[in-house]
Amino acid sequence: MLPIRSTAALIIIAPLIKKSTKVITTANNKSQTNTNTMSTAQKYPAPAVMGPESIMSKKAHGTSATPVQENLRWNVDRSVADRICNFNRHYAEHSGYFKTVPEFLNETNDTPADKEITFYDSNTGKPLFYAPR
Repeated sequence: MLPIRSTAALIIIAPLIKKSTKVITTANNKSQTNTNTMSTAQKYPAPAVMGPESIMSKKAHGTSATPVQENLRWNVDRSVADRICNFNRHYAEHSGYFKTVPEFLNETNDTPADKEITFYDSNTGKPLFYAPR
């Protein structure tokens, strides 16, 4: 099995990691290095911008105006995705959740090392990032 070549907590497939350093390319083609220690005092390099707490205020559907889309990629459990994306302030899915999604594992294993996988926002469907880059 090839190693999983992505970080995707926003779309509920990455294991929870206390500290990680990743170089990713966002959907707008800007590379960034993100060191995340899960600390509210943590500063992030551009283009990341830390928003005010009001971003997470109650909206029509938890912290979002809409629920996650129907028929999520890789047959990801919609209720888990909705809880993480819209009714969650801390952390994400349980560590190792991605290992329970065979469609995701198959795609990562079948994707050649010189090709990318596009990761999308579960609510809007817009591209979030591409991995690896």
